[in-house]
Amino acid sequence: MGLNGGADFYADSVDGLNEQGALSLQAFLDVCQEQGISPYQSYSGKFVTRLPKELHQKIAETATAKGISLNQWINETLSREVGFA
Repeated sequence: MGLNGGADFYADSVDGLNEQGALSLQAFLDVCQEQGISPYQSYSGKFVTRLPKELHQKIAETATAKGISLNQWINETLSREVGFA
């Protein structure tokens, strides 16, 4: 959900889980508001990943063949995969 925290809640039915989940979420949002904290996680736009060197080479070659940078190829590929315009 993109929240910067989480909580455990329990119930013995699906309806109970929905009710307890809603109560837990509201309690979390209330605490965030009281403490002046954003309830949503922030993202820097940067992430580090490790790849096998052969895969790194293959995607770099693919990006070059398309005439774009590796960064641009990754952005386009990930955006397409998650349906981000």
